[in-house]
Amino acid sequence: MTPQLEMSLSETAHLLDVPEQAVLRWSKKGALPCRTVRGELIFGRSAVESWAKRMGMRLHGDGAEAKAEPNALAMSIARGDLVDDLPGCDRIEALSNLLSLIELPERVTRDELLDMLLAREKLASTAAGEGVAIPHPRKPLADLIDEPHVWVARPRDPIDWGSIDQKPVRLVLLVLSCSLKGHLDMLSRIALVMRAPEVRKALEQEPDRDKLCEIIEAHPG
Repeated sequence: MTPQLEMSLSETAHLLDVPEQAVLRWSKKGALPCRTVRGELIFGRSAVESWAKRMGMRLHGDGAEAKAEPNALAMSIARGDLVDDLPGCDRIEALSNLLSLIELPERVTRDELLDMLLAREKLASTAAGEGVAIPHPRKPLADLIDEPHVWVARPRDPIDWGSIDQKPVRLVLLVLSCSLKGHLDMLSRIALVMRAPEVRKALEQEPDRDKLCEIIEAHPG
């Protein structure tokens, strides 16, 4: 099964290519599926896409999932890294440990990024289901990075990430984006490649970063 990705109000409005007020209006009427977490609306991407299809609406970019740049994820992992045996008894500890183990872009500080990631987790868990978590800041880091980065981390032990399907996380993809469109495209690309069992296996087990990138590039989705 494909991990179920969640989006904020602004991300949903961007995907549907409509003002945020329109999304709010549809959600208040109960037309557009969503849930409220700490006073903020959270939307499941697959549910939004299904709703848009039923309504005859075109997604931003004429179908963002289909048009996600094939090499975007591999290139972003190449800028990031692989982290095996990530220690941590919960998502807070795991994220803190992850940031201490990786080399971040020059203008990104560990303490500030950790605060951003924990703020996003406080809003709603970034667990996507099926044992995958995709932590990311609530907003793109447009002022801090020029290109997207992705780090692939494999926890030492499965972590309770508060997933809606209650499955512990065995694979963590830390995503830093420099634009909202780029972020949505990256989520689309992750969803696409995770459908291929060999890609999922490589993300979980392949020890060589370059080899992992080659495997991802070979699967356009």
